[in-house]
Amino acid sequence: MDIHTTKKPFDKKKWRNERYNKKFQKQQFEERRNKAIMRDYFKLKKKSNSNDPSNSENGPNQQATQPVKRLNAYQQAQQEFEKRKQEAVARKEEAAKRREEIKEAMGKYNEKKKKKMDIIRKKTKKGQPVMKERLESLYEKIKKSVEQDGS
Repeated sequence: MDIHTTKKPFDKKKWRNERYNKKFQKQQFEERRNKAIMRDYFKLKKKSNSNDPSNSENGPNQQATQPVKRLNAYQQAQQEFEKRKQEAVARKEEAAKRREEIKEAMGKYNEKKKKKMDIIRKKTKKGQPVMKERLESLYEKIKKSVEQDGS
């Protein structure tokens, strides 16, 4: 039990070497680089062995899957540009469609308003408002409100 709970004593010389010694730091960097190179080498070796058709389980007739070709930076930029261009065109079409709908709705509204105002503006020969038209418009208005409240 004592082995797990005791702390190692702090080695100041080792800490200074790790922290400030350029030779030691260079050596550690080279070790890390060599480990990375070895790891990549073994990974590549393992990959090439697994892609070998004679070693595969299905035999030599099985075709190896072709890796997807990656686009270079210019092609990626060009593809991104085309995508943005298409999105901009779609946004413009959507905005034009919305504007057209609003224009159509405003046209209907203005037409309705104009008819209502024509009815209200009618006068008799003596200059009095024509009550028949006004009463009909009020009746229609009340009828609509009753229908909306009822449903």
